[in-house]
Amino acid sequence: MLTVHRAVDNKTRKERHFDRIEETSKAVWPIIIGLIEKQYERDKSSALRGDMKLFLEKRENKSLLRPYLARLAYELAGGKDWTSILNLLAAVELFNISTYQSNICFDQKADFRVSQPENQFIASMFSLSLAQIAVSEQQGMTAEAKSMALELLSRCNIEVYEGQFIDINLLSLEGLRVSINENNASKLDQPYGAKDSFMDEYIHRCTLIGGATFVVTAIGAIAANSHGHLTELLMKCYRQFGVAAQIINDLADYIPEEDQTNNGRLSRPYTNSYGDLRMGRLTYPTYLLWRDADTSSKLIAIHKRWQHLVPTKDELIVFTNALKKMNIRGKIESLIRVKTWKGKGGIKFTLDELEKISAREAFNDLLFIRSFIFGSSMLLYFQNNTGKKYK
Repeated sequence: MLTVHRAVDNKTRKERHFDRIEETSKAVWPIIIGLIEKQYERDKSSALRGDMKLFLEKRENKSLLRPYLARLAYELAGGKDWTSILNLLAAVELFNISTYQSNICFDQKADFRVSQPENQFIASMFSLSLAQIAVSEQQGMTAEAKSMALELLSRCNIEVYEGQFIDINLLSLEGLRVSINENNASKLDQPYGAKDSFMDEYIHRCTLIGGATFVVTAIGAIAANSHGHLTELLMKCYRQFGVAAQIINDLADYIPEEDQTNNGRLSRPYTNSYGDLRMGRLTYPTYLLWRDADTSSKLIAIHKRWQHLVPTKDELIVFTNALKKMNIRGKIESLIRVKTWKGKGGIKFTLDELEKISAREAFNDLLFIRSFIFGSSMLLYFQNNTGKKYK
């Protein structure tokens, strides 16, 4: 059974967790900048410098979760010196950065006003290439381990863009579904009416986008020469963790900008309040508002006129308040609990199994996952006193 052990050095687990993330982030960031500058020097060109700088400035001095997860994977598999795999940890963050950069292009994020957003997609390819270079230049890894790491990186990249395709083409507020038949011909199908049909597509999309950007961090276990059961369990655990994080991130889209920027605990890589509504993305919160009699018509009307007339804060806060009223926190917790936490292959099951075969201290550190999900400040923002606290 999953157990909670006494904190080390009289620190709470939460304090130790944040200390280790900060320690990892400070060690990884100079490696990332060094890889970028080395490439500029090699190509004798700085054409992309401005476009790369745009998002790098957003990530500098931030807590980098994914490199920390890769460090944990390395330590869970018995790795002793995580500073010996800094190139791999940098590769994980560069891959993550590449997905954010492509998002700027696809979603036209509100706080990234650029004249040529397509350049951000070019920058994302540059970042991904640097991630691959970082893996290939990692010292102390066998050729086989590097090949496995690069394959994992490539597979996760494919999944992210499959998820982006669903985001852009299938899950739209207009309710139009693009179906791809066996001949790869596209056609417009009926709007989403049944909840199950939407939920299947939505969770699939979260699994591809959120899941893939967390699964890639199992690269740390590969660096520790773990190619078997432990790595498989870790990939399952991290994938479900990524799905939960994606669901919560979609909810955070309905946190007003002033509450995000004035509260460090609610900060995200970019502030994009109501961006999914503006772009017509059919996330779970948007779907609930779309099906609610009190907000459905308002939701559609505001989305349709947004390109011509930006809604007022008072108009938008209606949706945030409506989500609170319908106990969205409880609904999200229930969804996460059913889809990611329980059952064989869920987070709790994989943690129970990992406890049996992984390094003890590293496993204790991995237990932060539960509080990260259910104690998320973005989730707690939608606090409803009638909501249940799940175990």
